[in-house]
Amino acid sequence: MDRVMRQKRFKSINNCSHSDSHHDHDHATNNKYMIIRQCSNSSSSSNKSFILFSELSQDEMLAILTLLPLKCLLNSARYVSKFWATAISAYLPLKPPGLYVFKTRSTTNSYFLNIQDHVNGQPERIALGTPSRMGQVIATCHGILLLCTFATLTFAVNPILKCCFRIPSLPTYSGRLICNRSTIACVPRTAKFKLFVTDVLNVLGVNWYVFYVLTIGVDNTWKEIARKEAILECRFIWKPVCNGENDVYWITRDGVTVMDVDREIIIGEYPLPPPRVDSSQDGYFLWMRDRLSCIVLVKGISRISRTYQIYALDLDLGKWTLYHEMGPFDYGDTCGHVLGLMFRFWINDQIFFIALTTPPEIRKSYSAVTKSILFCYNVKTGQLTKTDDTVVGSFQAFLHTNTLVSLPSTPT
Repeated sequence: MDRVMRQKRFKSINNCSHSDSHHDHDHATNNKYMIIRQCSNSSSSSNKSFILFSELSQDEMLAILTLLPLKCLLNSARYVSKFWATAISAYLPLKPPGLYVFKTRSTTNSYFLNIQDHVNGQPERIALGTPSRMGQVIATCHGILLLCTFATLTFAVNPILKCCFRIPSLPTYSGRLICNRSTIACVPRTAKFKLFVTDVLNVLGVNWYVFYVLTIGVDNTWKEIARKEAILECRFIWKPVCNGENDVYWITRDGVTVMDVDREIIIGEYPLPPPRVDSSQDGYFLWMRDRLSCIVLVKGISRISRTYQIYALDLDLGKWTLYHEMGPFDYGDTCGHVLGLMFRFWINDQIFFIALTTPPEIRKSYSAVTKSILFCYNVKTGQLTKTDDTVVGSFQAFLHTNTLVSLPSTPT
């Protein structure tokens, strides 16, 4: 029975890989791949293919795995054997990043959009279907999703393995929007995930930012790790930014506070970008390769000719400098009227943002939004590319790297 199931799975993998064979790859790697496919058509396809695959070097093995659509890797290939599961688990974090799209008003609540590996000339979509009753996605880290309701965190979820962790009650409740004062981060070189939350407490007439942490699978309750006096307006306007390694950047009106994920301490403080009379004060903070960036709208310009300035923070000097100016954008004839942009994240040289659009005949207010369209802008070439259309309703898109890390399961 096991052998029959293995042959069926392997046959499914071959079919999927054949559909993606138009990719250009090294000639030598293609020869090895063809040998494996020829063996798979023989009477002893499973055994011979398994032996050949296991004898390949890591680079050759990864080159072959790139021929498979992500859906096949997740749904079929990793079930062939323990060896394949181990190889794919090691390979997934190296696969080009894609987008996790969560739709707040749709029958399909979420899906993974594999934007860099094309299947039949189109981005590959994988429906993940995180139940809306579990909350909305507010952050991701190495494939683990952080969900919340308006006022509190609810679950950490791995949508690939279909496991989740129910988050204990928060230590305080100030009524402030939770999505702008919480995040999830991974301790470098480990499978340990931590949840961070900050809040404002008033002690004897003085406001304090209070930082809390909870390690998934280790802690049962939140613990306080730091306090910092709040001097200016105590509002959480910007979401915290993770650099993908060991730092979380908390942005408030008082400036930028940097926290070490592993040691759970504050390790640095920086000012906000200098105010400009011609720019919007409420920008978008994104991580740009090796530094923090802030994107602001230049005021005094019509909607058609809007431009945006990008400031970068030099972590050594502690100063912000103008890095790039982008726009106005040519969206083409398919987008209708663009009301505004929401910048989401920065991958290599490309900035991904959502354009809120209406048909050309509707130009009154944001309440008339009928479609959200995802674009990417290349800061090196100035090229603007439409990546994905969405249905009616708002949504959020995040950088998403698939992982097979399991979470302590709790009933959903």
